[in-house]
Amino acid sequence: MLIKCKECQKDVSSEAANCPHCGFPVKPQPKVEDVPIVREANSSKSGLGTFFIILGIIGIIIGFVVIQPSDVEGLQSNLIDTSHQAERTSRGFASFTGDSSSANQFHQDGVDAQSGLDSMISDRHTKAACFFIPAGILFVLGLVLRASAKPNT
Repeated sequence: MLIKCKECQKDVSSEAANCPHCGFPVKPQPKVEDVPIVREANSSKSGLGTFFIILGIIGIIIGFVVIQPSDVEGLQSNLIDTSHQAERTSRGFASFTGDSSSANQFHQDGVDAQSGLDSMISDRHTKAACFFIPAGILFVLGLVLRASAKPNT
């Protein structure tokens, strides 16, 4: 289809971008806002993000392994239970015989064992936190890097 050029008034194809006679634009030029901005994915950010996510997951797994009670804690707990039973038996015997020194010794042993167990549990939780906290930070950082590396559509 032929149209008239707005500049020179000669016939120009409607498919032409510019008038072949004077060079005046026949089709309106697209606005800058109309042109989509295409961003390519930043592969270095994406790769680093994936690496941090994997490190975070490994750290979380190690944290769960560290937080599991050890065999020593189980033995310590059994010792405390045995000590409490012996203390009750000794108190009953002491009230019968009038000798309270053995009952006091059983009580002190139970307190010492309980204190040791509490210390071991506290140390275990501290060690686990040394894995959980950095692992969580690495995991979130990896997610942020991966999200910032994706192209906007």
